[in-house]
Amino acid sequence: MDFFEILLILHIKLYIMNTIRNQSLNQNLFLIAITFIFCALTGIKAQQQNLTSPTTVTSITYFELGDTKKYHVTETNEKFKNNAEKPTKSTSNSYDLAFKVVGAADSSYTIEMTYTNSQCDISTGKKAWDTEELTNSLNKLTNNMTVRYKTNEMGIFDTILNLPELSTKMGQAMDLLIKEMNKMIDEKEKDKSANGEAKKMINQILGNMKKSFTKLENVEVLFLDDIISMHSIYGFEMTLNKPDDMEIYYNLFDDQTVMGVGKLALTGINKTGDDCRIEMTEQPNKEEMKKFLSEIANSFIEGTAEEKTDPKDFKMDANTKLTYVMSLSTGWMKKITIVNKNNVTIGKTSAKTIKKQEYKLL
Repeated sequence: MDFFEILLILHIKLYIMNTIRNQSLNQNLFLIAITFIFCALTGIKAQQQNLTSPTTVTSITYFELGDTKKYHVTETNEKFKNNAEKPTKSTSNSYDLAFKVVGAADSSYTIEMTYTNSQCDISTGKKAWDTEELTNSLNKLTNNMTVRYKTNEMGIFDTILNLPELSTKMGQAMDLLIKEMNKMIDEKEKDKSANGEAKKMINQILGNMKKSFTKLENVEVLFLDDIISMHSIYGFEMTLNKPDDMEIYYNLFDDQTVMGVGKLALTGINKTGDDCRIEMTEQPNKEEMKKFLSEIANSFIEGTAEEKTDPKDFKMDANTKLTYVMSLSTGWMKKITIVNKNNVTIGKTSAKTIKKQEYKLL
């Protein structure tokens, strides 16, 4: 549990459950392709192109070169211990995301996503760790960071294009965090023996995290959360109130993958408002995710065999509900709401976390 507490204290955005959805959902790709090609060949920007019938919607991006969209993102995290009704800790964060289409070809889009106005709350309830300097440092690291990525013509995420640049920035971020943490230990812990032990633990864990976080394949995982939130439902055809089962792949660190299951449903069409409502639920394979979490935690801690966590030592349950409001004309998202619930039990201790995110078009 110490490993997960440290991650929460530092508020490092380790989103291990960033997902790339398998596009094997029962979808008529042929129809989607024909619709897309027809609109491209006519050269006429049709209205509500994603509305293919009164009860059928496709999720295709009709972006144009130079398009810009800005979203305000809010995030709240609540942690409950041992089935408590009230959270033992609550934090909130907010930031703005600016999207710009910088490249548009017949088969792809290139998009830049920039973070601004970051307001990171890393309060822990432990005065020894709550410092304005650390909060300001984390916010400065996030502001004006740009991720450049590519999608296919339908808006399905393909790859991040500036991984080396992001890897360098992630390394700088980890160096700054190590420096700040050691500074705080010097200020808060006057006992030299305790001071040395605390620094040794922090430097070991953050040093291992830096090695992992700066690998190019892992850098992509770290920055996928907002991209996948924006692009996860593109490339589908949906019929009103007829949910479809889907397979989900969770892309994790070191090229590891965990399987999951989910459902996708078109729950509303608002032709007058030029939008539709889409809901998705997803759940990872518990045993596969437990194994991964144990491996990643143990790789950071480097404990002895007795200290390492075994997947058999804990139970977990995780599920996520996502709600999208998408423009029928352009495919841009108007609003996204995500609720993620996780339950972990180790021995007699249990912890539940509820994370809520909202992306609202400005």
